[in-house]
Amino acid sequence: MKNKIYIIIFVMSMVFIVVFGVYFQMLEDTREKLITAKYEQDAKLLQDGLMTLIGAKQKATFALAVTLSEHDSTLASYIARKKIPDSYYEKLIQSYKNKTVYKNIWIQVFDKDGNSLYRSWTDHGRQGVGLKKADLQKLVQPDSKGIFSLGIDKYDLSIKALTPIYCKGKFVGVVEIVSHFNSIAKSLDKAGIASVVMADKSYFSKLEHPFSKKFIDQYYVANVDVKEPFIEHIKRYGAKSYFQEGYFLQDDYFVVTKLLRDGEDVLGVYVMFEKLKKVSLSTIDELFFKWFLFGVGVVIVLLVLTNVAIVYAVRKQQRYHKNIVDNASNVIIVSTKKEIVEVNKAFFRYFSRFKSFEEFRREHDCICDYFVVEDGYLPRTTSTMWWAESVLQDPEALHKVKFDIDGEIYYFSVTVSQLEDDKSLYSTIFSDITEAERYKKSLEHLTVTDPLTNIGNRRYYNLKIEQSIAEAKRHQVSLSIIMIDIDHFKKVNDEHGHGVGDEVLVEYTKLIGSIIRTEDVFCRIGGEEFVIIVSHADANQATQLAQKIRKRVQEHKKVLPITVSLGVAQYIVGEESSRLLVRADKALYEAKEGGRNRVVTL
Repeated sequence: MKNKIYIIIFVMSMVFIVVFGVYFQMLEDTREKLITAKYEQDAKLLQDGLMTLIGAKQKATFALAVTLSEHDSTLASYIARKKIPDSYYEKLIQSYKNKTVYKNIWIQVFDKDGNSLYRSWTDHGRQGVGLKKADLQKLVQPDSKGIFSLGIDKYDLSIKALTPIYCKGKFVGVVEIVSHFNSIAKSLDKAGIASVVMADKSYFSKLEHPFSKKFIDQYYVANVDVKEPFIEHIKRYGAKSYFQEGYFLQDDYFVVTKLLRDGEDVLGVYVMFEKLKKVSLSTIDELFFKWFLFGVGVVIVLLVLTNVAIVYAVRKQQRYHKNIVDNASNVIIVSTKKEIVEVNKAFFRYFSRFKSFEEFRREHDCICDYFVVEDGYLPRTTSTMWWAESVLQDPEALHKVKFDIDGEIYYFSVTVSQLEDDKSLYSTIFSDITEAERYKKSLEHLTVTDPLTNIGNRRYYNLKIEQSIAEAKRHQVSLSIIMIDIDHFKKVNDEHGHGVGDEVLVEYTKLIGSIIRTEDVFCRIGGEEFVIIVSHADANQATQLAQKIRKRVQEHKKVLPITVSLGVAQYIVGEESSRLLVRADKALYEAKEGGRNRVVTL
């Protein structure tokens, strides 16, 4: 009997040891999978965030190029003379340095044949410097708005934007804006992520005048503020090994790489370094330790308690997954197509008015109650479609929502996925992109605003006249425009200097702005040429307003006494906006030919 007990004890011990060994291996495998998934998720977030920043800067750089190609009427005359003063954009570049994130903006101007006439960042000879034929062919197309891309030339790996310059409808040249990765690196640095941007080794011979003057072997380093320890780190592991997309655990760093491409060509790689201690695995390690102790307890307790232990483990696993979700920085909700089932802790950082999820559900079935309906953002819902259906149908696209939460505006990117364990449930992740969206909107404002007078520019006029004509057709109301030119403005600049000329433009723009109605649209479309879109006004009403402006300007005499000539034209149903402007310009011409300081209506 005693031997039988020993045998039973031995067998049970062996069974427990085997079970424990299997159990321990299962824990270890689960831990490794969770850690790998965590690293892959963090790497993907960093890569996506980087591409969002690069994409935003590409669009912002393109917007600046569009602005420069449109706002300066004297540029075409310089291009025609094949000579642009070296300090032509000096004041503008300094303004961008002071007022925007563009601290190293470069400007280049080409003539219509693609030959470089001006470069703001170097005094190296321009001979032999020109646009690629393929780029030039794209830009001379009648419908071309310009192009932007990543590129490498003899100076740098950078972000470039090219837009055509037109003078009286004729293609005369190209403006190129070159921006760098430094502002992106600084944005990431604020989040504790260091950056090294490297060009591919194949471009070594092309970089004749490298901007940063830094190389790792023959790999050019494009960002100027990179810290030396990260240069040494890459040297130690070999720069070539980073030219792949993924992540590495090296020394004390979580290293994430993203290839920089121009189409299919690899130009370089963006390497991001984050301290491993910031990539938190504490929840995983704590849980692993608890489960290990639990396994030891299972070996000690009687076999009859095994089922209880399994139930306990399952509950622990559920709590573990809940902890992971709650520790995420993004807002995560779990829902059906009709109602929200669960939210994480990050949800209450934004919906702080609610003390619990139950309190929120008493007022709302759908988070879309807080959506702001606006072009470019997801709508609330339709009678036949769940609001997130469009996200599921096109998961590769960037989907965004605009929230109004108790008067505060937030912007989020949205991803939606179906839960594998329960096909009726969906996980929705909201990533806060408020800062990036506000920055983008501020840049969009710059593209339609004249930087000197702070009224609309030619681009803004083109947008508003089309909207005004559409409204006039829809409501069958009158619409007129007034074209204004400052008399003898060239004489003002010649005798008093361009600084005084700018003061005159600013002062009299404010005066005219105080005379017109709030619904009227006031734009500067040339050096001293302005246009007012006068809605709900026929030619007689617009002429009266023009006469009022002419008299007030003549009486004002601030900075310098000036007069203005004005041309008035009323919109004719079916007329193109360009034709309306031509008629107003003709009326203005007659006013100037007739002695100036007068109003002519056609």
